[in-house]
Amino acid sequence: MGDDYLPCYGDDAVTKDFFISYNKADATWAEWIAWVLEEHGKTVVIQAWDFRPGGNFVLDIQSATQNCDRTIAVLSEDYLNAIYTQPEWAAAWNQDPTASDRKLLPIRVAPCKPTGLLASVAYVDFVDQTEAEAEELLLLALEDRAKPTTRPTFPPPVPQAERVTPATVVFPGTTQPLPYPRNPFFTGREDQLAAIHAALTSRGRAALSGLGGIGKTQTAVEYAYRHQAEYEHVFWVRAEQETELITGYVALAQTLQILGNHQDDPLMVVTLVKQWLATHEGWLLVFDNADDLRQLRPYLPTTNGHILFTTRAQALGDLAQKVEVTRMAPDVAVRHL
Repeated sequence: MGDDYLPCYGDDAVTKDFFISYNKADATWAEWIAWVLEEHGKTVVIQAWDFRPGGNFVLDIQSATQNCDRTIAVLSEDYLNAIYTQPEWAAAWNQDPTASDRKLLPIRVAPCKPTGLLASVAYVDFVDQTEAEAEELLLLALEDRAKPTTRPTFPPPVPQAERVTPATVVFPGTTQPLPYPRNPFFTGREDQLAAIHAALTSRGRAALSGLGGIGKTQTAVEYAYRHQAEYEHVFWVRAEQETELITGYVALAQTLQILGNHQDDPLMVVTLVKQWLATHEGWLLVFDNADDLRQLRPYLPTTNGHILFTTRAQALGDLAQKVEVTRMAPDVAVRHL
């Protein structure tokens, strides 16, 4: 796999694409990443394959950090707590402190929380991913842009709205009925609820991310009820399937009384709802079970209000601020039953 690596120093050094920085506890992950990269035509330096008996370990590390274009940091608690991994990622960070060239690419392979300067660099998350999903995330991370491979759907023209006096008028402060009642026994998740509020206040978008059945929807329901007085409208759209997205947008259009005669024209309904959301403030829109982010993007409005997602996806890119939902302690979980 790839060319032989001969550590060189000075002007004779050969530039490689990636240096894999890892702790020995994560050697299996590091070798898997290196193999996938070389399988896709990249050149790699990794200690397990390239630092040979009789070599000088310190000089080999120096050569790798200097002569590889980018560094991949394989993140875990073992990595973050190790002494000798710190200079390796720090060398890449020092070459590119603004991350404009993305010299440092962290990949989280086990639950951990980077701190300090390392926390400022967005990581690829392999936790709870299948091998195929991890490979896709790795290859996507190498791209400069996340442009889709097919042309997006051309937006239909929006007809000038006719003046119609509706049979009823939506009273300010009314909301679309939430699909779930409030759980009177809800407890815990205060950190996540606070993080949602902070993310929505600062960025307008937040995403509850975690495994299926772990409590993301219940947390979103609690947030919606707890903060509904802060919004004029609260909307809920199921997003697991595209048919659910369309059905949800039709329901929104009916609630907002903008559906008109377009109930049989899904593209027009989506356009009308997105136009309404883009021109009004004071709303919260929840996309529940939004696991397929590419499927979801055509339905996203301009963030003139607040958008909350629940999703199993880990790599969110610029979609939203991620709020991780993990398993509750057993004594707290029992109180949810």
